[in-house]
Amino acid sequence: MKIICPTLNKEEEATLQNIAEIIRLLENKEDTFVILEKDALTYMQALWTRDGYDLEYQDGNILEHYWLSELVTQDDVIWALQSYLKGEP
Repeated sequence: MKIICPTLNKEEEATLQNIAEIIRLLENKEDTFVILEKDALTYMQALWTRDGYDLEYQDGNILEHYWLSELVTQDDVIWALQSYLKGEP
Protein backbone atom coordinates (compact mmCIF):
# COMPACT_ATOMS: atom_id res chain seq x y z
CA MET A 1 0.00 0.00 0.00
CA LYS A 2 1.30 3.48 -0.88
CA ILE A 3 1.11 6.68 1.09
CA ILE A 4 0.91 9.78 -1.11
CA CYS A 5 1.25 13.36 0.10
CA PRO A 6 1.78 15.89 -2.71
CA THR A 7 2.23 18.72 -0.20
CA LEU A 8 5.35 17.02 1.18
CA ASN A 9 6.43 15.50 -2.16
CA LYS A 10 6.03 12.00 -0.70
CA GLU A 11 4.99 8.83 -2.46
CA GLU A 12 6.32 5.72 -0.78
CA GLU A 13 5.42 2.37 0.68
CA ALA A 14 3.25 3.00 3.73
CA THR A 15 4.41 2.02 7.21
CA LEU A 16 2.89 2.64 10.62
CA GLN A 17 5.72 5.08 11.32
CA ASN A 18 5.56 7.17 8.14
CA ILE A 19 1.77 7.46 8.42
CA ALA A 20 2.14 9.13 11.83
CA GLU A 21 5.06 11.29 10.68
CA ILE A 22 3.31 12.55 7.55
CA ILE A 23 0.03 13.32 9.31
CA ARG A 24 1.87 15.32 11.97
CA LEU A 25 3.60 17.39 9.26
CA LEU A 26 0.36 18.45 7.55
CA GLU A 27 -0.70 21.13 10.02
CA ASN A 28 -0.47 24.71 8.78
CA LYS A 29 0.58 23.72 5.26
CA GLU A 30 -1.35 24.50 2.07
CA ASP A 31 -3.20 21.83 0.08
CA THR A 32 -2.78 19.49 3.04
CA PHE A 33 -4.03 16.04 2.17
CA VAL A 34 -2.70 12.52 2.31
CA ILE A 35 -3.88 9.35 0.56
CA LEU A 36 -3.31 5.78 1.70
CA GLU A 37 -3.86 3.88 -1.53
CA LYS A 38 -4.45 0.20 -2.22
CA ASP A 39 -5.16 1.07 -5.86
CA ALA A 40 -6.56 4.03 -7.81
CA LEU A 41 -10.14 3.30 -6.71
CA THR A 42 -9.56 1.89 -3.22
CA TYR A 43 -8.10 4.26 -0.65
CA MET A 44 -8.49 6.28 2.52
CA GLN A 45 -7.64 9.95 2.49
CA ALA A 46 -7.46 12.78 4.99
CA LEU A 47 -7.43 16.55 4.63
CA TRP A 48 -6.16 18.89 7.35
CA THR A 49 -8.21 22.00 8.10
CA ARG A 50 -7.81 24.51 10.93
CA ASP A 51 -10.88 22.95 12.56
CA GLY A 52 -9.79 19.30 12.32
CA TYR A 53 -9.32 16.56 9.76
CA ASP A 54 -11.77 15.46 7.08
CA LEU A 55 -11.57 11.69 6.56
CA GLU A 56 -12.84 9.80 3.48
CA TYR A 57 -12.80 6.22 2.22
CA GLN A 58 -13.48 4.67 -1.16
CA ASP A 59 -13.90 0.94 -1.76
CA GLY A 60 -13.35 0.08 -5.40
CA ASN A 61 -15.63 2.58 -7.15
CA ILE A 62 -17.13 6.04 -6.81
CA LEU A 63 -20.47 4.59 -5.68
CA GLU A 64 -18.67 3.23 -2.60
CA HIS A 65 -17.23 6.58 -1.48
CA TYR A 66 -17.85 7.55 2.15
CA TRP A 67 -16.85 10.38 4.47
CA LEU A 68 -17.35 11.31 8.07
CA SER A 69 -20.04 13.85 8.84
CA GLU A 70 -17.78 15.70 11.27
CA LEU A 71 -14.12 16.57 11.53
CA VAL A 72 -11.80 14.40 13.66
CA THR A 73 -8.54 14.86 15.53
CA GLN A 74 -5.00 14.18 14.36
CA ASP A 75 -4.83 11.11 16.62
CA ASP A 76 -8.08 9.79 15.11
CA VAL A 77 -6.67 10.12 11.59
CA ILE A 78 -3.40 8.40 12.50
CA TRP A 79 -5.33 5.55 14.14
CA ALA A 80 -7.71 5.19 11.16
CA LEU A 81 -4.94 5.15 8.53
CA GLN A 82 -2.77 2.77 10.54
CA SER A 83 -5.75 0.45 11.08
CA TYR A 84 -6.49 0.55 7.34
CA LEU A 85 -2.87 -0.35 6.58
CA LYS A 86 -3.09 -3.31 8.97
CA GLY A 87 -6.34 -4.47 7.33
CA GLU A 88 -8.44 -3.91 10.43
CA PRO A 89 -12.10 -2.98 10.00
